[in-house]
Amino acid sequence: MKRFTLLLIISNLLFVQHLFAAKSIWDGRSSDTSWYNETSSEYHINSAAQFKGFADLVSYNYCSFEGKTIYLECDVDLDNHPWSPIGLHSGKPFYGIFDGLNHSITNLYIDSNQFEYPDMKDNVGLFGYAVKAEIKNLGVQGKLEIYEGKYIGGVVASVNRLENIYSDIVINLNWNKSASSIGCVVGNATELSRIYSKGEISCGEGMFFDQVRVGGIAGDGRNITECYSEVDISIKRIGTYSTRTGGIAGYSSSISDVIFTGSVSEQNINCTSDQFIPFTAGICGGFSGDGKNMISAPRFMTFGRGWAIGKSVLIPSANTANITNSYYVNTWATNSEAYGTPIYENELKSGNPLPGFDTSTWEFNENEYPSLISLKSLIPQPTYTVTYYVDGVLYQVDEYKRGDTVIPPADPVKEGYTFDGWGYVPPVISGNSWIVYGSFSINRYVITYMIDDEVFLTETQDYNSYINPPRYYPIKQGYLFNWGEYPYNVPAHDVTIVGYYTEDFYECVDLGLPSGLLWATKNVGAANSENSGYYFSWGETYLKESYYWGTYEYCNGSANTLMKYCYSSDYGIVDNKLTLDEEDDAARVSWGSPWRLPTENEALELYNSCSWSLGSLNGVNGCYVTGPNGNSIFFPYAGIKQYQTTLKGGSEMYLLTSSLYHYDNVRPDYSVVIFCDNSEYGLGGEERGYGFTARAVTNTDPNGIRNLILSDSNEIDVIYDLQGKRLSKVKKGVNIIRTKDGKTKKFVVK
Repeated sequence: MKRFTLLLIISNLLFVQHLFAAKSIWDGRSSDTSWYNETSSEYHINSAAQFKGFADLVSYNYCSFEGKTIYLECDVDLDNHPWSPIGLHSGKPFYGIFDGLNHSITNLYIDSNQFEYPDMKDNVGLFGYAVKAEIKNLGVQGKLEIYEGKYIGGVVASVNRLENIYSDIVINLNWNKSASSIGCVVGNATELSRIYSKGEISCGEGMFFDQVRVGGIAGDGRNITECYSEVDISIKRIGTYSTRTGGIAGYSSSISDVIFTGSVSEQNINCTSDQFIPFTAGICGGFSGDGKNMISAPRFMTFGRGWAIGKSVLIPSANTANITNSYYVNTWATNSEAYGTPIYENELKSGNPLPGFDTSTWEFNENEYPSLISLKSLIPQPTYTVTYYVDGVLYQVDEYKRGDTVIPPADPVKEGYTFDGWGYVPPVISGNSWIVYGSFSINRYVITYMIDDEVFLTETQDYNSYINPPRYYPIKQGYLFNWGEYPYNVPAHDVTIVGYYTEDFYECVDLGLPSGLLWATKNVGAANSENSGYYFSWGETYLKESYYWGTYEYCNGSANTLMKYCYSSDYGIVDNKLTLDEEDDAARVSWGSPWRLPTENEALELYNSCSWSLGSLNGVNGCYVTGPNGNSIFFPYAGIKQYQTTLKGGSEMYLLTSSLYHYDNVRPDYSVVIFCDNSEYGLGGEERGYGFTARAVTNTDPNGIRNLILSDSNEIDVIYDLQGKRLSKVKKGVNIIRTKDGKTKKFVVK
């Protein structure tokens, strides 16, 4: 099993009996014959130069090697340099035994136009004339450009015996003369066994192409057994005599245990009569003798006059043929089939043995064509993939052979997620590729909020989601609340966030109002003048997660079910209270006495006695209110809380008063608020259930803080700035000093 993560790279092997590290590349010139001794009976070729020397000894030095054996000890790459056949003709033959030892000759390139002598053109291939020779255990890959010749084969032109051969050859026919026998492996052979052939044979339109034998393995192969061809043959000719074309052989007298899965396309451009329909078939074009256990399963077939259909998909009609246990795919059946039994492709791939086929020779697997067991060492075995996707993204691709046990990958790991597992994974590969899906589920982690060493709130959130601490928490009179440090997003573990209180300090401003009322310099719950501070529903003194009638304390879920501060029975229980009780005053509860919310009349005094102008403070939009004496306060545009959302923040402000809206004795569900936006300011009414900011007022300086001179630095206990931040020493401006006797003083450094 091979495993490829994220990227699958599949390469076709040229010869796959073994994988050897030794490989010698020919430079196109070198020829080494130093290894040759005419008295020896066997020779060992160890380099590309020695292989070229062997060729020269045969073709130019009359060494036939008859009765001798040559062993190829390495892979040879001819590097597409022009090659001349080994054994030019009957006068310069190769008659020995060539044993490739399962090595390969690759990048063979032959161009018959470049041959040095005319007599080289009759026998074209890696080997040429070798009618008494035996060639075995060899892989050959390359290309032949042929302009004329009689016997043409990728491995050998003419030979006695071929055995255990892998061939991947492309042959282009470029001539207008007749030939004799053409095969991707061999032109003419007496005996062939255990041959696997792939590649193609083709010729251009308008070739004079008569009385020729063309085969995917052999042009003329008289005894053929245990062979497989997937060659594509495509011929367009203008001759008037019949050819013999077959996916296995052009002509044969004996064929057994063969299968063809390539293609055949042959057209006779100028034929006008059926007598010139070529003898073209999936197995053999011209056959006389015994044939058995043959399978023709072409990818496609077109042959005959023009695009006419021929008369056979196994072999053409022949009175001397004796065919048994042979099949052709039903798709290619024609009007009358003299030989073979039609069968559907799904039957061939059913995995069931065919009648009369020896299971010690043939293997039958589901979803595959029958295969020859003896060719397993030659044919690249089909591979199947198990592809894993995680949440729709390619994760891994594993490559298997049939019968391999499938081993799922280790569960992927992703921070903040739990892998839910793989879908169905086949235990064993039986002839299919598979796609397996897996997915992650996002983890949820516990966020614990602590206040004063007690759990205030726990909640769970998705990993990496935004942490938004609650904006509601217990109000502690005289203190500001802050959440401690916490991550921006939920990490891959539980989180504890601690809240803490810091002492709050309040200042007021004398605006010179007729009543002498003093207004605070910041909103309730704010650290400074530009902060929004807390939001309260009218009459409530605590913070909430959501602001609407459903969470309002003084109603039963709606505006017309009021339970306090009501003067109309249409809206609930009537008590005729128009002003908040002290315990319902958010400013008094938060800051303590003498701080409180302003009344409606005090808000009118601010409206009538002061000038209002738009402005900003430290980047926050709002309005400045300047009193008759020139002193001013700043109201930030804090907006209004509706449900969990802050509306109109940055463009409007709404401040609570302690007064119920009572105009025309309608709408007790509204309270009086101070509002301001970019175009107007004044007093109005808003629904009590929503959330509003609060600004406290007092009639006296609340804490007796005055601009006092600190006489002794030893009196200092703690130093704060006006925002409540603890300082290590006093700084320029206003400092709040808590002395060791517990008193608080404001200390100004100029």
